[in-house]
Amino acid sequence: MCTGQQIPGRDPRTGRRVRLFHPRDQCWRQHLQWRQEGVVILGQTATGRAIVVALSLTNLVAVTVRRT
Repeated sequence: MCTGQQIPGRDPRTGRRVRLFHPRDQCWRQHLQWRQEGVVILGQTATGRAIVVALSLTNLVAVTVRRT
């Protein structure tokens, strides 16, 4: 495994280890959803929730940038 590469993640709802979302192999809409007029990204599945946490997609800076 290369440095910086993260394959498993944790579903924040269940605490279980899951494989992270892979954009070439999985459908974005199945796992993730835009909310609040395209400002917030929410995970719809265990994989989606894990990638939101792993990439900090709901951190204040990311949400603020999407608002502008």
